[in-house]
Amino acid sequence: MTLSRPGPAPPVLTPGRRTAGWLAPLGLTFLGLVMGLAVAEVGLRFLVPIEPVFVEWDPVLGVRHRAGMKGTWYRETRAPVRVELNSLGFRNGPLERRKPAGTVRVLMLGDSYLEGMQIPFHQLVSERLRVRLQQAMPAKRVEVLNGGVAGWGQSEQSLYLAQRAWPYEPDLVVSFLNLGNDLRDNWYRTGSPVRPSYELRGDSLVLHPPFLPPWKIFLRDRVLAHLAIPKLVRMYFIHRFEWARLWAVKQGLILRNVGKPRSREEEDAVLEIGRRLYGRMAAECARHRVPLVVLQFPYGLQLVRFYPDTSYTSSKLRRGAPGASQPYEYLGEEMARFFLRSGMSFVRADSAFAAAVSRGDTLYIDFDGHWTARGHDVAASLLAEHILSRGLLPGTDPPAGGAIR
Repeated sequence: MTLSRPGPAPPVLTPGRRTAGWLAPLGLTFLGLVMGLAVAEVGLRFLVPIEPVFVEWDPVLGVRHRAGMKGTWYRETRAPVRVELNSLGFRNGPLERRKPAGTVRVLMLGDSYLEGMQIPFHQLVSERLRVRLQQAMPAKRVEVLNGGVAGWGQSEQSLYLAQRAWPYEPDLVVSFLNLGNDLRDNWYRTGSPVRPSYELRGDSLVLHPPFLPPWKIFLRDRVLAHLAIPKLVRMYFIHRFEWARLWAVKQGLILRNVGKPRSREEEDAVLEIGRRLYGRMAAECARHRVPLVVLQFPYGLQLVRFYPDTSYTSSKLRRGAPGASQPYEYLGEEMARFFLRSGMSFVRADSAFAAAVSRGDTLYIDFDGHWTARGHDVAASLLAEHILSRGLLPGTDPPAGGAIR
């Protein structure tokens, strides 16, 4: 009788061996994903050029320009634009902090329309205004400081004016009022948490300072801003879906507003905050005996084709035009009444922009909504005429009978 030998015992699968069995494929999958993203990032850089980061975190203003930054701007323009910020953070050539003797200095505060990244320096509203004022005042040296920063509304402007403007010794301050988003950005319910905003508590105006954890600041400004894939996601996903945009705003990844006023009561709330902030700015300028001029310009006078890198939508402001944006008309009318009642010096650009459009001028970049070079020129002409005709700068005289608004 032959006894068969028992076969080898089956291997015992310990928990450690089972884990190793699925960890290896998982690791390979993760490695493949990382390598695929790296290859995609390199390839996309040929299609989606990356601009340098021209702004940085500011605990008071939320965001400010990075002084001395230089680079090329590719977004919202048909041709790359060379952008240089001087050592003071302005989009100007070299300037001294203290005003040189014999110099007349204008400080302009505003958002991306004033900043004008899409336009070469010599075509900016600030530079064109400087040229016009210099021609009218040949005995003086005229400097116009471009203090525009993308996203700045009256919250940032009023804080900057109160805390940082006066060492530059301006003889005149010009404030931009963009009816498209400035007023709602000033209100804490529709503004971004990474920007300063306000709320009304009884009769008091209460500041909500900007806040963003340091790790999010690092992630946004030092990592995501330098990569093509996040830019592509923002261009073609975040701005295309409302819920994605709102999430990105609340995370501090983009600076756009959270929403819009949903009722006349909410519109009146943002109006009241805007009026009070301009009251503060006027009082601050009066304390330094410096005139304040407000340029109130419309949200858009032309149909603007959708461009995935912006939240702009097609709209018109002209009364009765197809697609007219009534909320912006209401805000514009109410702010104009406020400026007239308060005696503030302001320029309302609606009529001049509408007239230029009716002549066939293209004032807005067709796939974005910011001003073209012609738009900057129209705004500069309006401001120069207003400033010179009212004698708002040293060395200029108002018309007989006193200045008019």
